[in-house]
Amino acid sequence: MELHPKDVEITIVPSSRSASSTPHSTPSAPPRAGQPGSQAGAYALPKGAESGAAPSIRTATSVERSSSGPQPVPYVTYALSLAQVGVFASLVFACGFAPLQYNPMLGPWPDVLDYYGAKNAPKIVGEGEWWRLLTPMLLHSGVLHIAGNLAMQLDDGARYERSWGHTRFLIVYLVSAVGGSLLSTLLVPGTLGVGASGALLGLIGARQAQCFVKLWSTRLPGNPDEWSEDGVRGGGGGGLYLSMSEDREYLEDVNARDRAYRWQELRITFCQCALIAAMSFIPLIDWAAHLGGYVTGLLLGFVLYTFPRLHKRRRCRFFILVLGGGSVAGIVLIYSWSIKALAELDVQEYEFLLDVCAYYKSALEGYECSCIMAEDN
Repeated sequence: MELHPKDVEITIVPSSRSASSTPHSTPSAPPRAGQPGSQAGAYALPKGAESGAAPSIRTATSVERSSSGPQPVPYVTYALSLAQVGVFASLVFACGFAPLQYNPMLGPWPDVLDYYGAKNAPKIVGEGEWWRLLTPMLLHSGVLHIAGNLAMQLDDGARYERSWGHTRFLIVYLVSAVGGSLLSTLLVPGTLGVGASGALLGLIGARQAQCFVKLWSTRLPGNPDEWSEDGVRGGGGGGLYLSMSEDREYLEDVNARDRAYRWQELRITFCQCALIAAMSFIPLIDWAAHLGGYVTGLLLGFVLYTFPRLHKRRRCRFFILVLGGGSVAGIVLIYSWSIKALAELDVQEYEFLLDVCAYYKSALEGYECSCIMAEDN
C-alpha cells in the first residue's frame, strides 16, 4: 500500500497397529474381484508380514489431513494477524483516524505510519534505517487495507501454514516481505509504503512453486521401476504389496486426482495474481511491493520444495538440481543486486520524506501533525 499526497500426495507408510487390530482394506479403494485377501478390495501383505505391522496408506492434502490427530494449528498466522491488528488499533487509539481527504483508506495519519516504520527510501538509504524493510508488514493504511489482507492471510495463509509447517511458512513470509520492500524502495522511492501484501504475494508464489515441483517431479506411486521384484514398493518389510495390475490402476487413479488438485491450485493462485495485478495500479497501491514479494516467494518455494525431493525422486534429480540450484542463484543475485542498487540510489530528489510531517503540511491544506509532535515534545 502506497501513501502519496498526489496437497494430495500418496505416501506408503507402515502402521504402528498390529495386523490383528487393523483390517488390510482401504475404505476408499473400490472393490475388485479376484484381489488377494479375505474380501474384495483387500491388499495382500508381503511374505513374512502377516504377523508384523500392517501396511496403511496415508494421503496428505494441502492441509495435511491425518486420521491420527487434529490438524495442526497455524500459530504463526494467528500471531502475525494479532500483531497487525494490535499495531493498527494502537495507532488509531493513540492518534485517531485521519480525515478521508488525507487517508481515504479509513486509517491513521500518514506521518504516524512513517513514524512507526513505514517504508521510506531516504531514511532507509540515507539514515541507515534498514529495519524499515521489515516493519511495513505490521502496518496498514486503513480499515479497508487490513481487512482485505487479513481475509486472505487467515484463509490461504492458515491453509499454507498447515501444509508447510510453521518454520517454512515463517521463512517465506518474512523473506517475501523484505523482498517486496526492497523492490518498492528501488522502483518507487518517492512514496511511503505499508502493508503485508508483499508477504502474502510471496505465499502465493511459493504455493505455485510447490504445485509445479510436485506436478513435474512426482511419478506414479505404482511405477514398476521403483518396485522390488517381490512387488513391494521400496522392497522393505511392512510395505504395501502391489499386484502390478488392479492395485496399480487404483494408485494411478489416486495420482490422477492428485495432479488434478495441483492444477486446480495453480489455476486459483494465478487468478488471485491476475486480480491483484489489476488492482496494483490503482492509486495508493504499491505494485512494486507486490511484484517483489511474489518473485521472492516463487524462487524461495522452488528452493524449499526441490532439494528435499532429491532422495525421493531419483529419476528427476537433474531436473530438481537445475530448478533448485537456479532458484538459489536467482535469490542470491536479486538480493545482491538490490542491496548494491540501494547503496547507489540517489535519494536527494526525495529528501522531502525525511520530514514527512512538514512535507504533508506544505502539500495538503489543513494537515496536522499534532500526535507525533506532542510525543516528540
